[in-house]
Amino acid sequence: MRVLHLKQVEDSFSLCYDITAMRKDKMITIKNKTLGEGIPKICVPLTVSDREELIRIASVFSADGVDMIEWRCDLYDPRPDRKEVAEILKDLSSLMKDTVLLFTYRTVSQGGKGHLSPEETEALIQSVAESGYPDMIDVEFESMKAPDVLVKSIKKNGICTVISHHDFTRTPDNDNMFFMLTKMKNTGADIVKIAVMPENEKDVLRLIETASEYRDSFPESPFVTISMGKLGMISRVYVETIGCAFTFASGSEASAPGQIPYKELREVLAVLHKALEEV
Repeated sequence: MRVLHLKQVEDSFSLCYDITAMRKDKMITIKNKTLGEGIPKICVPLTVSDREELIRIASVFSADGVDMIEWRCDLYDPRPDRKEVAEILKDLSSLMKDTVLLFTYRTVSQGGKGHLSPEETEALIQSVAESGYPDMIDVEFESMKAPDVLVKSIKKNGICTVISHHDFTRTPDNDNMFFMLTKMKNTGADIVKIAVMPENEKDVLRLIETASEYRDSFPESPFVTISMGKLGMISRVYVETIGCAFTFASGSEASAPGQIPYKELREVLAVLHKALEEV
């Protein structure tokens, strides 16, 4: 088992800017926001189940300059109607002139509330992609029968793809996490994302170590790594040093354990960015 030592953490700070320079030509820019460059971008979830309240909160977030908004469709309705989904996405898209819109339907198997079958989920995602309203769509790697085919189909509509995996029970060993990230990268998705649950502080450090190893091995592949819960909060702050494309914070309420309120996280990340620039 690999063990992350303090020297390795320190080395990751010095490597950060070298790796960023290597990745510049592969960085993703949406609505003049370049993911993984400058102060880390923050994604705030919409988690309410009332349509009017959903639009109201989205309007507030957008006016407040939130970088990205994730609509958790499964929390709005575990078995959503595709026509209503398209209508809501149209309304959200019209509000978000400068805010990136990420569509997510999280199934029960991946920690969400979605009860659609894999075939129904794929059909929903296909219809969302064809609508052209979101800027990004989340695809669950292990829930879809052919995630690579779905990713390719989404990208044909000019929409950025996030391929994701969530483990709410544990933090797998480093080799397994690295292998999972690599397998997800091979689907052709624009961004790979893994979120795991730590049992102790060492689990958090192991995730950071794995993220750093992935960054160094595949500097052309944007990624997001998250250690959930209170123990894992530091992983949401450490994002610029690791090189994550973006991170998540809570808005009206959290969509995952350990999320920090976005206004507080925005201040912390700005302070850390300034300090890193002065190093």
